[in-house]
Amino acid sequence: MEAEMTAYKVTNNHVDLLISYGVSNEVSFFHDEQMIRLSHENMDEAASLLHWQNEKSLKDRYKHWYSDEPRRAFKLVDTFPEAVAILKLCESYETNSGTVDYPMSIAAAIIKAIRSRAIKGLAGYHEAPWVIE
Repeated sequence: MEAEMTAYKVTNNHVDLLISYGVSNEVSFFHDEQMIRLSHENMDEAASLLHWQNEKSLKDRYKHWYSDEPRRAFKLVDTFPEAVAILKLCESYETNSGTVDYPMSIAAAIIKAIRSRAIKGLAGYHEAPWVIE
């Protein structure tokens, strides 16, 4: 009997939305001693990295996993949901893409930066106190 899957392949649309949000908001992240900004020049590569990490996770968890769904070319999205939806998409991505080495991966750095930007987009964030004395 095969175990029930607890992680799934994220969709092209899921990755497109996250990377597009990062590009639109000029998200930057630090990886391998370099500061990298998501941009039109590297958005295809960033999307491929997110797909690769997700597929790696599935292959690590489920040795016989394969997908017959082709990975299509990245499509830039120009309309975004509320920040809370971006946060949930980040959480979903990580749940489905985490491996032992995920925390040190470039995919993790990308998602962390997108999450950080989305947090700043939450209603009331800028008005909230920075410290409590």
